[in-house]
Amino acid sequence: MQSFTNLRPFFILLTVVLSIIIFEAFQQHYYIVRFKLSDEEVSVVGLMLLHLRRWVIWLVCTLPMTAYIHKRSVMPARLTPGIFIRYAVIISMSLLFSIIIITAVELIIGGWKFQMVDFIETLQFFFFQKGPIYMIANIGVVVLISLQNNIQAHQFTIGKLSALQSEQQKLYEDLKNRSYDDESKFIQIKIGSQAKVVPVESIQWVEAEDYCVRLHTEDNVSYILRSSMKSMEKILPQDKFIRIHRKYIVNLGEVDRFFFSQTPEVRLIDSTRLSVAQSRVAEIKKHLAVEPGIPS
Repeated sequence: MQSFTNLRPFFILLTVVLSIIIFEAFQQHYYIVRFKLSDEEVSVVGLMLLHLRRWVIWLVCTLPMTAYIHKRSVMPARLTPGIFIRYAVIISMSLLFSIIIITAVELIIGGWKFQMVDFIETLQFFFFQKGPIYMIANIGVVVLISLQNNIQAHQFTIGKLSALQSEQQKLYEDLKNRSYDDESKFIQIKIGSQAKVVPVESIQWVEAEDYCVRLHTEDNVSYILRSSMKSMEKILPQDKFIRIHRKYIVNLGEVDRFFFSQTPEVRLIDSTRLSVAQSRVAEIKKHLAVEPGIPS
């Protein structure tokens, strides 16, 4: 089915050419009979074969132009003067080449004695008689090939998008079927028109910042999230994160050491130091099960 769709423009072209051959044969036969232009009997079938031979020659002569247009891949969306001139030159050269070859073939079949005068006269005849219809046919070939190239390019893009959609759907189903704890495993952060998914385990510490919070991650990148520290305490796993200050929440997995001195603070694995509120020291010790008398 796909291959038929790809060849459909060429079937259209073939149908049009055959229709023109039949029309020209009947038209020429009518004029010959009506105005008695020939003393010999002329049949419609014979005229069809005559026009078919000329159109076959035309078709062969258009192959270089067809190959060039096909190599150009996709027709530009905007037809600039330069592109228009290039295509006009290609179509005109193909037209002239086909008429010259048709002229030579017809003269040779008719017993041409290689007189240049005969060649020029016959060339002029075919140029004015067949030139317009061949020009239209050449333009049709260019349009059909360009449309076919565009269709194939769109089909390729659609195929890539379909594959991407299938991959995303598979990923979605995989994530949906996973079992999660009550706490969120990811935090979604809006960045412009995009959404960044930050794994909770990658967060080292959270810092209050005006009406937002700043998430500091283990890859030394921070993200602004429109939320409050109270909301973050509820979102983050309570067995892994602890509030040490009105401005800070730390990931216990990132803590190197707590210092419970007159100015309590915590040192993280990356040597970052954060202040610890005196009012939270007792709660932190309770959370860590720190007993009095044990150095800390």
